[in-house]
Amino acid sequence: NASHVEWMDCANTYAEKNYPNLKFVARYESKEDIEVAYNTMKDVLKTYPDVKGVLGAAAGDVVGAGRAIEEAKLSDATAVVGTSIPSYAGELLKTGAIDLAMGWDPATAGYACNQVILMLLNKEEIKDGMDLGVPGYEKIKLLTGVNGVPVIYGAAWIKIDANNMDDYPF
Repeated sequence: NASHVEWMDCANTYAEKNYPNLKFVARYESKEDIEVAYNTMKDVLKTYPDVKGVLGAAAGDVVGAGRAIEEAKLSDATAVVGTSIPSYAGELLKTGAIDLAMGWDPATAGYACNQVILMLLNKEEIKDGMDLGVPGYEKIKLLTGVNGVPVIYGAAWIKIDANNMDDYPF
């Protein structure tokens, strides 16, 4: 989807600036399907058996890639990181096949959305930099997304690994 493409574009731009020796080999579309991500990663490993890292945007990308990495016995040699949640990625976080999942607490994000809805119902203006009164949404960015729709960005990302995954029961 458009937001995943935008995230990956930003990640690639960041990597080019900050990790000039990193070689980006290809981008693959999982269609938000764990099995597609899994089979794609198996194919990638045939072409690039010494791949050092995988970055996924859809919640199932790291799950499918992690399964393939684990089956190939490359968990210690390949970093697998991306957007996901413990209910998807938990088992592979425990085994080390997924190194890091990043996401947001759906309850907190939902509360922030409800704050915006309430403000709109009260005919209040949503402004760039405003505080929604929700952790991670204290200074929102209001931008126009790639499809022309207004997008509100917060800073409520959480980093989830094997050590803290039980803190996030979703």
